[in-house]
Amino acid sequence: MPPPKHTSKSAVFAQRGSPGPNSWLGKKTELLVAERNTPRRAKRLFRGTPVGMNRKSSGISPIRLMVMGSRSVGKSAVTVRFLTRRFISEYSSLKDLLYRYTVLVDNRTCELEILDTSRDQENKFPEDKVGWADALVLVYSIEDRWSFEEASTCLQKAQQLCPCLPMILVANKRDLSHVRQVDFDDGRQLSLSVQCQFYEVSAADSYAGVHMAFQSILREVLATKILRSLTSVRRRLTVVTVSKMLGAAFGKNAKRHKKRPSLSL
Repeated sequence: MPPPKHTSKSAVFAQRGSPGPNSWLGKKTELLVAERNTPRRAKRLFRGTPVGMNRKSSGISPIRLMVMGSRSVGKSAVTVRFLTRRFISEYSSLKDLLYRYTVLVDNRTCELEILDTSRDQENKFPEDKVGWADALVLVYSIEDRWSFEEASTCLQKAQQLCPCLPMILVANKRDLSHVRQVDFDDGRQLSLSVQCQFYEVSAADSYAGVHMAFQSILREVLATKILRSLTSVRRRLTVVTVSKMLGAAFGKNAKRHKKRPSLSL
């Protein structure tokens, strides 16, 4: 029998100790990873590619996404929908969740870390965590106008802190159009104002839209990382080439004057 559409998160993810190198994210950050020894039924929920498969590796550092948004907009639902193709019916918004997974981006195997942030009572903007991320995923609900306004504020703050940080605006709960408070054009205009991508999805009804949204931002981050890597390689090659040329030029003179004494004052 196929797995049910609504799946508990505990059947899919397992906690593995402390966050380790990411412990600076805070004591309220819980590390969740794909469980290798999960029951067969739970394994079917995963569509990612195991590390050992014959796929073209990206050869770059893990891609780090940070998911932000107001409470009850479906941040965890959108994240887990992308990772498992399933819609979760229960989740906790009291602490940050760090997901580690392996995905394919344009046929390249990439290690992915997604930080699903919670909002504290003071509702402060997490400036330190923005510096950790390679890209920002801002989620709001189309049936909550206030969540849209807060998403707009967060986008503007993130743009001020990190002008070159890739961002994507995701409008969730498209299935609740009958109680819509935020028009599609509102989201599109906001994305144009900050020059970021925009998708309107339904984590409850469809995997395709969520998948397209995450893949689009992953492609943008991957392209940026590859470009930086190539630039770094070119710089190293240039330095090595110049060093060899200088060594060849001065090496000949050094041989000629090898027997002459030298003195440094």
